[in-house]
Amino acid sequence: MDLLRNARCFAPAPLKTIELVSAELEVPLSGDLQRLYLITNGFESSGEFLDIVLWPIEDLLINNTAYDVNKYFPGLILIGSDTTGQALGYIVDNSGLQYIEVSFIGFEKRFSKQFSGTFFDFIRWLDECRRKASS
Repeated sequence: MDLLRNARCFAPAPLKTIELVSAELEVPLSGDLQRLYLITNGFESSGEFLDIVLWPIEDLLINNTAYDVNKYFPGLILIGSDTTGQALGYIVDNSGLQYIEVSFIGFEKRFSKQFSGTFFDFIRWLDECRRKASS
């Protein structure tokens, strides 16, 4: 699955903006997300099993504050969503950086899906999970 090939991408984010937002987040952006924002400042991707929205860099602080994420799930940084009511984000814990899919309602860690690897590997994994669930 080549996520960006079939996605509606936006102009790259300025490096200075990426650095400023990353520094303001409770947990700074991972290196692969910083590189992705240098390619596209968010995207909307539609696939057979998985529709993803990566929020523009300028929206990360606003959205995490608006959803009161730190109150419900300390350490979680939301970066986007999918069309099934799931939030996409990342956390850093004892095992390192984990990408995560969690419900917007309650942000309950026990019902989340977590993945170690790159952002694109995480998206591929979510897509594979949905494919298996539908068969």
